[in-house]
This record gives sequence, structure tokens and C-alpha cells, in this order.
Amino acid sequence: MEKVLTVVVPSYNAENYLQEDIPYFLDEEILDDVEILIINDGSQDRTQKVGENFQDQYPDSVRVINKENGGHGSAVNVGIREAKGKYLKIVDADDWVHTASFKKLVKELKTESNDLILHPFHYVNDGTGAREDGLPMKQEQWEMIEYGRSYELEEVLGQIKDDFLMHEITYRTALLREHPIQLDENHFYVDQEYVLYPVPFIKTVVFYPEYVYQYRIATLGQSMNWNNMIKNRDMHGEVLLNIIKYYDTLKASLTDERKDFFVYRCAKMLNTQASIYLMMEECGQAKKEMRQFEKKIQNKYPEVYRYPYSRKMQLLRHLRYMGFRVVSAYAKRVNVT
Repeated sequence: MEKVLTVVVPSYNAENYLQEDIPYFLDEEILDDVEILIINDGSQDRTQKVGENFQDQYPDSVRVINKENGGHGSAVNVGIREAKGKYLKIVDADDWVHTASFKKLVKELKTESNDLILHPFHYVNDGTGAREDGLPMKQEQWEMIEYGRSYELEEVLGQIKDDFLMHEITYRTALLREHPIQLDENHFYVDQEYVLYPVPFIKTVVFYPEYVYQYRIATLGQSMNWNNMIKNRDMHGEVLLNIIKYYDTLKASLTDERKDFFVYRCAKMLNTQASIYLMMEECGQAKKEMRQFEKKIQNKYPEVYRYPYSRKMQLLRHLRYMGFRVVSAYAKRVNVT
């Protein structure tokens, strides 16, 4: 039976999360329409067994794919290749969906034809359970959106450039297959590639109002935790460089709106890379690494380096990074580590 939506669940040592989160997808009304791909990325716990238990109970809706460990990007690549659904959505193993909203999404997708669907999500604090809205664009812009209307991508790129995140995205599967969409393997932070690599090829986008994705935050193991970002800073930098290279190879074919979107997002990632250095304890080493990385961007990709994204970085550069220690101390005070 043809599936409407494939949900790819990259899973590494996720037995407890899977046990808790997979049932949110398995509503009787939509079982025939959804495919849940649990990509077991070389787990060393009972992830495979837990996944196979669901597969045994729902053989037409759940499939476990076992592979050697290759990281989040590798799991997503396998999911894209194996997906049978008309549309595809990534939901990490430690996250889940709001079942009623998910059901509405699946039913809408039966008659959908746009390349990209964007919808809001919830940040859910793992400790307190508190929820916070995550919108595809700023609140005032979101309130002006006409739900169900097909927009040309250029019409909305300026509005979504800050808030276009993996949790909001459902792609038409064929779009990902017809173009060279391949995420880096054995790296964190490749969700940025998943968001940005299809942009040159997306023609139309539609917005839905339902809060589908429930994104778990404030866990110690998350790659976006500051301590983990410091530990994995080289990976973040490599992903940024790969995204810029990707843009550089395609920019001649892009509209001005898409060029600006790419450069803005790369400049935003460059600012995040700088923030990682500022959060490091050893200021001397951090300053040295920042200067080396920024010099590389300045020499190879001046378009990104010059983009006026951060006044903080413009000032540091103007001062030849002499204010690094002061800015670092301020960054540590205002950020939760």
C-alpha cells in the first residue's frame, strides 16, 4: 500500500526514548498512511529489540533498519533512500509528535503537492515539562500567513530566514531524491544541512497551523548544550564550511533571494562558531582558534565573512580581537552553560 508520510527516526542508544515516543505515531486512523523507519545507527543497547517489538506489532507501519554507526546524517541519508512515503519527516528518537496534530498533518498530505510544508512545533523542557512555541517565522509574520495557500519560495524566504528549522519541515520525498541531498556522516549539527541543501530546488511552500513536532530540550546529552558544543566545535566548523562550499558551487544558478538566504544562514552559523569560542574557559586558546577560523572564512568566502550579522563580531574584528577576554566574560554571564 502506498504511504502518505514516512517518518525517519534516527536512533542511537535510544531504547527508553523509543519505548516512550513511538506510540505517539501509531494512531489507528492513520496506520495505513504512515511509515515509521527506525534507523538503528549501531546502537549498543536494546534499541534494535525495542524497534523490532514495534515492527512485530505493526508490520505494515513500522520498519527497523540496522546499520553501522555513522551518526545522525548517515541515518537520515538511509531514511531518505529507503522512504516509501510521498512526504518525509525527520523526528529524532528523543522527540515525539502531538498525535492529534500529526493525524491532521497526515490527512492534509493526502491531497498535498507542494515541495515543502512548514508548521509550528513545541520546545518541551525535559525537566519541567514547560512548553514554548516554535514558529516558522516571527509571531507577527506568522499571524499574517494564509494557511493552505501555496507560496512561491521567494515570497517567504525573507520571513523564514531566522526560524526555518528541521522540526518545522516536511519535505516532498521526490525532491530529496531528485537532487544531490547527502548529509555529512559522523558529524553533529547536520540538521543545518538538511534544512539548507534542498533550498535551491524548492519551488513552493505551504503553511499548516498545527503544532506537530515536540522537541525535547534541556537534556545533558544534546549536541546543542554549550559544553557539548565546545567539545564538538571542530565538527560545527566543518559543517559550516561544507555548507558554504555547497552554496558556492550552486550560487550562479540561484535567485537573489536564495543567495541572501544562504549567506545569512551561513553568517548566523559563523556567529554561533564565534560564540562557542567565547564560551571556552581557556581564553588564550579560544582566541587563537577563533582568529584562525575567521581568517579561513575571510580568505575563502569573504561574502559570508562580510555579511553584517553580528555587531559583536564586527567590533571584535575592528579591535583585532583585543577585547576577546571581556566579550568572553560577558558571554559566559548571559548564557546558561
